Amino acid sequence: MTRFASAIRQTLTLLALTTALVFAGCDSSGNNTEDAPQPIEPAAFDVDTESYPTSQSADASAKAGTHVLAGVTTVSALTFAVEANLALPKLVTAAALQSDPVIESGTWVWESTAQTDSSNATFRLEGTPDGQDVVWEMFVSATGPTGGLQNFSLYTGRSSFDGTNGSWSLFYPIDGVRSNVLDASFTVDSETKKSITFEVADGAERDAGDTIRYARDGDSRTVEYVQVDPVSETTVSWDAITKAGSIQSTDYNGNEKSCWSPEPELNNVPCS
Repeated sequence: MTRFASAIRQTLTLLALTTALVFAGCDSSGNNTEDAPQPIEPAAFDVDTESYPTSQSADASAKAGTHVLAGVTTVSALTFAVEANLALPKLVTAAALQSDPVIESGTWVWESTAQTDSSNATFRLEGTPDGQDVVWEMFVSATGPTGGLQNFSLYTGRSSFDGTNGSWSLFYPIDGVRSNVLDASFTVDSETKKSITFEVADGAERDAGDTIRYARDGDSRTVEYVQVDPVSETTVSWDAITKAGSIQSTDYNGNEKSCWSPEPELNNVPCS
């Protein structure tokens, strides 16, 4: 999965303008309509790896046991390969939703613009009812000194009318070609319970077919990483508060479940 990040970096320079403009302030217009569908939950683009016990403290990493350190590779794969890609759809969706929705030929539209002295961008989120679901597409247009986009379809998706479950696909302009790089399915049960499964798409430079499933249930966090080539499966779980957790991997300790104690020790301990 870390190799996949190299393909994404090719597009970040072009899309950095969009990211920066979200914070520049948006102008919007429209009329609020109570019957509008709920856009895909922001939580469907959000994962938590900062709570992993060695993610922030170098001191904790130096004192930690081998089990918790073995989980860093899997959690880092989620951090660098997935979180790097989620920033853009989260930001542009937040920008679009600063406007009130309007109906255009049966499609709900949220559209906003942002400007700086040298750049401007437009964010247009379209939601079209389809039976019990809503079909989504996010378009981004941006101009500036670092490059430009014109009605670029950044992601497509399908969700329930309340936005709590569904799927989305992320696209980047790689070497001038719109390429599907990441797919995801999600269920957001509440503010404290959700699951998202990410799959590297065929349009990505490498690692197509690799999957990472992230789940949150209260204070519990779980990351399941399945790699296609070479074949490996790893599951890392931890408590966001106590930091105690476990790892089970085909690449570690004979695929035996291996546990560690709460902070501050993070020592290797028998699994109960």
